Amino acid sequence: MVEPMQKLVQKYFEEQGYFLRSNLKYKYNKNHSDIDLIGINNKGEGLVAEVKNRSIYYSLKEAKVLVEDYYNDSIVDKKVREILGKLPTRKVLAVAWLHSEPKKSEEIMKYAAERGVEIITLDEVIGWFFKNLVSDSMSYEDDSLQLIRSIKEYYKYDKASFLNNIKKT
Repeated sequence: MVEPMQKLVQKYFEEQGYFLRSNLKYKYNKNHSDIDLIGINNKGEGLVAEVKNRSIYYSLKEAKVLVEDYYNDSIVDKKVREILGKLPTRKVLAVAWLHSEPKKSEEIMKYAAERGVEIITLDEVIGWFFKNLVSDSMSYEDDSLQLIRSIKEYYKYDKASFLNNIKKT
């Protein structure tokens, strides 16, 4: 089963012109693992994305583990190259959120960027849908988009309550 956040991130990249496969299985040292999202856009650019339905909250050390273990692993790279060949490839780590301290978030983002990995957060993805896709007057077959549409509509009509309820959680 595809996690809701992975589905939302997949839709985010599809709307930006990527054709994607999800949960591409591969053998990893006698075990099996998967690449969450892999694909190509109409400009001939590849994409490989790992989606973590949690935050990189604790430390730069945790970010290093995610970036190094996944994106600099020869087995993962071999599987990516089998699919995408020599195409220039955008490497993305999608997380629920980063550290609550801006300075620590910046350190994590800088570390990943220096290694060619872009980090996107759930609020960036949802914000993009708010601005670019979700219409108040449309219904969507996709449950994720329908939920974002409902949140956007509620926010529009009762912004104060919406923000107040978020602060309570």
